[in-house]
Amino acid sequence: MAVYVVFVLVVDRGEHVALRLALGIMAVAAFGLFIAAEVRMLRQLDEMHRRIQLEALAIAFPTAILLVFTLGVLERAGVVVWGFQRLRDVWPLVALPYMIGLAIATRRYR
Repeated sequence: MAVYVVFVLVVDRGEHVALRLALGIMAVAAFGLFIAAEVRMLRQLDEMHRRIQLEALAIAFPTAILLVFTLGVLERAGVVVWGFQRLRDVWPLVALPYMIGLAIATRRYR
């Protein structure tokens, strides 16, 4: 996350293109390492916790697709949805349904 914050600050200042590109690649690589760590963590979970994660993803993935599709339809119709003018603004629509799905699945298995 720190690499991404530095990347945003450098991009906003309009620094040299090579520096922005290098920091952008570093931010993507850091996120890739985060995903690898998440996969390792999932592989160490017991069966119940794996099932909770699976159910959370089963709720989140189609919900996120529906939300992004809805934004695309609204954009195509000429409606501007505040806060979602750029692709980088859409990531909460992927993270939020996962958190909701995780809460639902965790509650189910209490």
